Amino acid sequence: MVKKDGLETLYTLPDEFIAGEKVGRSEYYYIKPGESLKCTFPGAEIGYNSREKLSYKYKLRFIGEVDLNPLWRTEGYFPPFYRDIDDSLCSNNTHHSRYSLKLKSNGEDYPLSAYYKVVRSDILGELPEIKECSGAQLKFGLWCKKENVKIHPGGSLKLVAEVFYTHEGRYPRDISVCPDEVYTIDIGEGTCSWNEKSIDIKNENNIESIFIYVTGERFEGTVWVEDIYLQYGDFPNLLPQLAPSNQHMKEFNWLGVNLSQKEWPSFEIMMNDELIFRGKLFQRIYRWPASEIEIPLKVIHEGSNELSIRLVSDYREAFPYKLRKIEFVCSEDGFKIVSCPKVVTAGKEFPVLVSVNEKGFRATLKSSNPNITPLNENVEFEHEGLNTVRFKVYDNGGGGAKITFQTKDRAYECIIERVVEHDEDGIMTGTSDAVYISNNTKEMKEFISWYLYNQIGNFITFRPVYRWSGSRTAPKEVWQNVANLCSTMDMHYTNILEARELPGSCANPDRTVMEGDFYLGDQTHERDGFYCYWGAWQVERDEELFSNVLSRMAKHLGKSLFKTPYITGNGVFYNYDPYKCDDMKQAAESFVSNVSYIKDISRRHTGPSTLFKYFYMAGVEWLGAELMYGPHEVILSALRGASKAYRKNSFGAHLALQWSTTPHDSDERYRRYFLALYLCYMHGVDQINTEEGLWRLEECYADFERFSEPCIRNREVQQKFYKFIQTHSRRGKMHVPMAFIHGRYDDWRCFGRGNAWNIKGEGWKFNTPEESWDLLKVFYPRSVLNAIYRHPCPNEPQGYYTGTPYGTVDIVPAEADDDILESYKILSFLGWNTAEDWQVEKLVKFASKGGTLLLGLPHLIKNSKRSEALGNNPDFLNSPDVEKLIGAKVNGCEDAVIKDGEKVRVGNLQLNGAKVINESTEGLPIVIENTIGSGKVIFVNVNEYPAGKNVRKLYEGLLEDLGEGVCELEKYKGWLSCSQDVNFTVYDRGDSLNLRNIYFMNINWWKNESIPEGAVLLWGGNEIELEVRRDDINILTLAQNFAVWTYDNETDVISIDEEHNGGILNIQGMGRTEFTIISSIFNNNDYILQAAGCNEEEIEVTKDKTDNSWKVKLYLQGPAQIKFNVYRRD
Repeated sequence: MVKKDGLETLYTLPDEFIAGEKVGRSEYYYIKPGESLKCTFPGAEIGYNSREKLSYKYKLRFIGEVDLNPLWRTEGYFPPFYRDIDDSLCSNNTHHSRYSLKLKSNGEDYPLSAYYKVVRSDILGELPEIKECSGAQLKFGLWCKKENVKIHPGGSLKLVAEVFYTHEGRYPRDISVCPDEVYTIDIGEGTCSWNEKSIDIKNENNIESIFIYVTGERFEGTVWVEDIYLQYGDFPNLLPQLAPSNQHMKEFNWLGVNLSQKEWPSFEIMMNDELIFRGKLFQRIYRWPASEIEIPLKVIHEGSNELSIRLVSDYREAFPYKLRKIEFVCSEDGFKIVSCPKVVTAGKEFPVLVSVNEKGFRATLKSSNPNITPLNENVEFEHEGLNTVRFKVYDNGGGGAKITFQTKDRAYECIIERVVEHDEDGIMTGTSDAVYISNNTKEMKEFISWYLYNQIGNFITFRPVYRWSGSRTAPKEVWQNVANLCSTMDMHYTNILEARELPGSCANPDRTVMEGDFYLGDQTHERDGFYCYWGAWQVERDEELFSNVLSRMAKHLGKSLFKTPYITGNGVFYNYDPYKCDDMKQAAESFVSNVSYIKDISRRHTGPSTLFKYFYMAGVEWLGAELMYGPHEVILSALRGASKAYRKNSFGAHLALQWSTTPHDSDERYRRYFLALYLCYMHGVDQINTEEGLWRLEECYADFERFSEPCIRNREVQQKFYKFIQTHSRRGKMHVPMAFIHGRYDDWRCFGRGNAWNIKGEGWKFNTPEESWDLLKVFYPRSVLNAIYRHPCPNEPQGYYTGTPYGTVDIVPAEADDDILESYKILSFLGWNTAEDWQVEKLVKFASKGGTLLLGLPHLIKNSKRSEALGNNPDFLNSPDVEKLIGAKVNGCEDAVIKDGEKVRVGNLQLNGAKVINESTEGLPIVIENTIGSGKVIFVNVNEYPAGKNVRKLYEGLLEDLGEGVCELEKYKGWLSCSQDVNFTVYDRGDSLNLRNIYFMNINWWKNESIPEGAVLLWGGNEIELEVRRDDINILTLAQNFAVWTYDNETDVISIDEEHNGGILNIQGMGRTEFTIISSIFNNNDYILQAAGCNEEEIEVTKDKTDNSWKVKLYLQGPAQIKFNVYRRD
C-alpha cells in the first residue's frame, strides 16, 4: 500500500515479506524480550530505484504497542504506571533485601527519583508507643552499590530527608513550605561494593512530617540502592521496603519519577547487517503508536533487503511487544521547497521555506510576476537544513506567480495562486497537533515543515505533555530553533503550560527562550475545571504524595503550575476546599483568588465554561473558549461579552475536535468541524486553534494517524478555512443589539449541571438561578446548555450549533462600565444576581438613555446565601434608585394566585409611575412596565427566577417580544429572520460608505442530503427570501440601496460605492465566480440589471428567483471593479 502525505510517501510492507505468524484478533506479530522479528523484501517494494537521478532518504516506521491491556491505553489508566518504581527494581543484585532500586543514567538532564512522605500522625496510629521516644535520635540511611559513577556539572546523586516541625497555623501534612531542616547523604562518584551510609536526625518530639527521596540527575553509571531506613532505636523501619507496587496498601508505595520503563521499550534494529538503531522508543498513550527511525543513506539496496527488529527491554518482568505494521517513509533528499504560500497579500513580504543538505548551497530566484520579487535574487544558504527566503508583493496585479529556484543541477518550482487585498484584521488559525511531538530539534523541525507544507495556518500552539510526546525536559537550543523558525515564517505561536505527569513536569520551555515578535505568550488550560466543574475530592495518602511532588517539580518562572494538594482544616483535597464557602460571594471570590495565580505564570487561558468574567477579574489578559463539547454560540456569547466588558480586543477558541464525539470518520463529523471553524470567525473570534486531529486521532481507542483518511479529511477542512481567512478580511465591528447580564456572583458555567461553584451541600444544588440560563434557547433554539459528549453521535441535532432567529446576543458582566452597557439597545437578566446599589444606578442610566431592560424580582435580592435568596422572604434591595428603575417600591412579599391557579410569592408593590401589564387573579401586579427617560424597564414581580415553573412561559414570551423588537430596530439597515437552522452575525464596517456585512450559514450537519434552508432578509422595508445552502459561508454586503451576496470560499466584496441607480462594486476572487446583487428600491419584475467590468471582464447577468435580485457570473483572476446599473424594461 502506498500513500502520499505532502513531502512524504508511505509504503506499507505486505505480510508476505515478514517472517512470523500473526496472532490475536487484531492480527499482530508478538515479540518477546530477547526475540526478533525479521523480514526480507526487495527495494522496489518501498519505491527504491538506484537508477533515478533524484536521491531519496528513508525512515523505518513500525506500528505497535507493549502488551499492556489495551483498555488501559487511555488518559485515566496509563499515566499512573509512570509513578511506579517496579521497572527499576532489581532482585539479582542486592545486599540483604528482596529488591534493590537500580538507577542507571548516561548523563541525562532529568532526575531518576523515588519519594516517600512520613507523617507523625500516621505513624502514631500504627505505633503509638513511639510517642514515648521524645529526644531519641532518628537513624536515617541506606545501603548502596556503585559502578563507574561520574557526576556531571550541575548533577547530583543523593538521599535527602526534609524535616518539617510543628508550627501554629501549619497543617501537619503540608510540605509545600520550606523545610525546617534538610539532611543529605551524598552517594558520590566511583565504583564500590555494597556499603551502608547513614546520619542522625535530631528529634525533640516536634517533627510533624519528613519528606524523603533518593535522586540522581546528570550522572553516568549505575547505582543500586537498598533498604532506605528511618528508625527510632529498636522500632521497625518507618519507611516501606523498596518493592513492587502494592495495590491493596497504596499509601506504602514509593513514588517514582522516570523509573517506569513500560512506556520505553528498548529495541535493536539491524538492516542489511548494519545497526541502524539501539535504544528506547517512547510509547504514546494511545493505541498503536508509530515509531520512526531514520535509515542512513545507502543502507537500502535495490535488490533484497533484510530487516531485524529485536526487543531488548531488560527491566524487571519486561512486557512483550505487539507489532502490527512495518512501513517505510520516503522523502526526497537534497534541495526541496518545503512551503510556499498559495495566497499572498498585496504590499506585504512573505517567506518561502526550503531545505538544503549542505551549508553554502546556492540558488538563483526568479518570479513570473513582476509584482512579486525576491528580496535577493542570488542566495547562499547559511546552514544545512531549513532556510527561509523572502519575497515582496508590490501591488495587487491579481494573478499569482511561478517561483523558480535555479540550482546548479536543476530548477525547482512552486506556485502562488493569487494576490489579495487584505485588511489587518488579526485573524489567526492553526492547531496544537504539536502535542504529539517530542522536545527535540529534528522532530520539531520535521513537524513544522509538515505543518507549513500543508498550509494548516498562520498560528501554531505547542503543548509538551509527557503522555503524548515523551518529553521530559525543555532543552534551550530546541526551543530557540522552534521560536526562530516560527518567527522567520511569520507564524504566530503560543505554548500551553503542562505538567500532568511527574516525568514531564519540566518540559515547558522558558518564556525568555520563546519570546519574539510572533510569540503570543504562555497559556494555561482548563483551570476552570480545577476550581469549579471538575470539583474537589478528598485526596488519598498516595495521591497526596503525588500532588506534593508535582507541585514542587512543575514550575514555570519559579512559580508552581498547580496549587495542589489543597490542605485545610476540613481535610486534604484536590484543587480546592469544597466545604470552605458559606455563600455565593465567598465562593465567587474564592474562585477568583484560586485562578489569580495564573497571571504569575501566563497571560492567557482557555477553557470550556462560561466563567470568563472571573478570569478577567483575576488579572488574566487573554481568554479563549474551548468548544465542540458545549453550545457554541452560548459560550462565545459569554466570552465576547466578558471581553467587551474588560476591554479586550482579542479572544480565542480552542476546538476540542476529537474528544466530544465519535465516530471520527463520518461526513457528519467533518461537517461539525467545518461549522466550528467558520462560526468562530462569524462570532468574532480572532485566534482559532484546533486542539488536535490533523496529525492523530485517539479518543475511544481510535487508530487514525496523519496518513489516514480522517486526519486527511480534517486537514482539508482546516486548509479550506485557512484559505478563507487569507482571501477575506473581516471588516468592521460585530453589531450585537441585545445582551443578557451575567449577575453578581453568578456561578452558571454551561458545562455540567452540578452544585453551584461545585461546593458540597444540599443547598448548593443546581437550581432555578442556574437553570434560568436555559431561556437563552429563545435566541439559540437548538442549543443544549450543558457539556455535550456523544459516543457515538446520532445524526440528529445535539445542541452544538443553532440557528439565530433574532440574531446573536452577548452575555455581559453586571460589573461592566456604563458605556459598555449603553452600547446595547436591550438588556435582560436571567440567572443569579446579588443586587447592590451601584448596579441599579448603572441600569437607571442605561434605561434613561433609551435602553430597554427586562428583570425580575429575584434580581433585586441582596442576599448572597442561597438558602436565604431561594427562600420565601429574601431581602430585597429597596432604594430610591430601585423605585426610579422599576417605577414602584417593593415592600416585602405576599402570596398571589396567577391565572392558571398556581400560588406564587409576589412583591408587595407601591406603584409610582409604572403601568401594570399583567396581574394576578386578585389584581396584584405580575408584570409592570416603567418608562424612564427615553427607555423602559419591564419588571416581573414574581419571586421566582425565570426558569421557575410558574413564570417560565411568561419570561419566554417576554423574551420573544424583545427578539422581535431587535428585528424591528434593525430591519431598515439589514437583518435576517431565519429558522433554527440558519445562524447569522452582523458587522458594521464603520467606514465612509456605511456598509454592513451579514455572515450566515446553514448549520444542518446531520442530514446526508444537502437541503437549503430558508431565511428572509429584512432590509429597507423589504422582506427578501434567501436560500441558504449547506457547506458554504454566505456573506451579504449591504449599502443603502444595493447588496451583494457571495456564497463561496474565494470571493470577497471589498466595497460598494453607490451612485444613481447603481454603483461600483470592488470585488476580488479566483476562477469562475457567481454572486447575487440585490436591490432594496427596485423590487418588481419591470427592472433589469446591467454590469460591465472596468477591465473588460465578460459578465453574465440573469434574473434571480426574486424580483429584486440578479445573479452575476464572471471569471476573476484577482481584484475587479464592476460598474452596475438598474434600468426599467422598455
